[in-house]
Amino acid sequence: MNEISTISESVGVYYFGSLKNGFECYPQSNLFDGYYNNFIKDDLLTVRKHGSIVRYVYVKYDLVTSVRNGREGSCFGVVLEFTDIYFNDIKEYYNFFYEGVMPAIINEKQLLKNITHSQIAFVPNALRNVIIYLDKWRDKIIDALNKKLRHYISPLSGEINDSSNSAMSMHPYSNEKAIKECFSRYGAINLSASYQVEHYSPSEKKILEKEFERAEKEQINTEYFEVERKQLIEKIKDLKRQLHEAREIIKLRNDKFDIYKSEANKDVYSGLRNSNYKKQTKAKRETFYKIFDFLKENVVYVVIFLVLIVFLTLIVSKNYQSLDNREDLLFRDTTSDSVEKKDMQKQKYDFANSYISEGDDNVLLCNDEKNICLNEIMFLDYAEDKYKSVKNGKECLSHIVEYLWEHSSTIKKLYNDKDELSDYIINNNKQMMASIRSHIKSNNKLGLVDVGYNTGKYWRKTLVNDSESKRIILYEIQ
Repeated sequence: MNEISTISESVGVYYFGSLKNGFECYPQSNLFDGYYNNFIKDDLLTVRKHGSIVRYVYVKYDLVTSVRNGREGSCFGVVLEFTDIYFNDIKEYYNFFYEGVMPAIINEKQLLKNITHSQIAFVPNALRNVIIYLDKWRDKIIDALNKKLRHYISPLSGEINDSSNSAMSMHPYSNEKAIKECFSRYGAINLSASYQVEHYSPSEKKILEKEFERAEKEQINTEYFEVERKQLIEKIKDLKRQLHEAREIIKLRNDKFDIYKSEANKDVYSGLRNSNYKKQTKAKRETFYKIFDFLKENVVYVVIFLVLIVFLTLIVSKNYQSLDNREDLLFRDTTSDSVEKKDMQKQKYDFANSYISEGDDNVLLCNDEKNICLNEIMFLDYAEDKYKSVKNGKECLSHIVEYLWEHSSTIKKLYNDKDELSDYIINNNKQMMASIRSHIKSNNKLGLVDVGYNTGKYWRKTLVNDSESKRIILYEIQ
């Protein structure tokens, strides 16, 4: 700031306006004739750089040319022309005139005054009639620049380009960085309340555009991988189905083989007492060889079946060993007549419980049919706080699946994903799910869900049954 001696030597002040006697400029100049416009309503600040000069033109529009019998659509402008220096905060310059200079001139009622609540009119018929008044305001503005606003005055540098015919236009509330960057890049800018608020500068917009393009590409890649994942899940399900069909075929062929073997043995023993023994033995032997050739051709299925049998046998034996030291208080009975019955029931429960991982005892339980079921009591204690509403059977099923998937490692071992678990519950609990849907539907018709009946009490009335046969089956042990 040391190279700036006195601002008054570097700043020129001009006034222009359309009064009753016509358009006029003081001091005389033809540079500002183009600012007259009887359609604009809001105040306008235009800043342009031409070489070593930066010109700030503040125009107040929608004025009346005279207090008496005036014409609407007039304007009044104040121009500050800086040489080799400039006002570096354009937003603050706009506020200086919008909130300070113009309201003060109107309140003094020598140049402008309010004639109605929304109309402002010129008091004199020509600017030359109030030259002394205008000179005083020039001195006030220069004094403000020298004192209160001096820290906004900077030497003009080569970072600001000269203006072209076009100028960026934006709202005074726009981002300060956006205003400064646009002025430096284009050398011209317009501020008015009629323009759009800019939240980002040109450089920030470029960064945002690149980020948007990157996010768009990532979204496309994510959608592609999601499709791939679903296709793999479908392939896995199809392979499981094929394996299940292979097991059924092997089982069917083994059953047929046992029938053929039994019939062949009967024929052999009956042939000892029959004169046609040799013919019958030959025929049965040929049948046996056909069966043997058939099994030989399908040796892959036989091997798969035997491997599965050995694998399942090892798992069951391992789980039985881990359960030897557990105390099962559920089957204690002081009545000697029911000991045998309770022992058989305990064996069923132990077999089912061997599928349940350690730590899942509170989430899952086994019924009399050796099936793994939902522990409704523990789920309801959780649901009362977690799920405050249940509007239909689909939502109820969704909450159950979400709870099991979050709290049971056993379920994650038995099923590949939530969709597979949901399909199993729907297909194997049709009567129970129909009962739940019917109960929810009837309560919705009565308006009970809307008034807050869908709480923990509602969950219990929807799910809890005294009969274990009505429990929700999660896995049926073969």
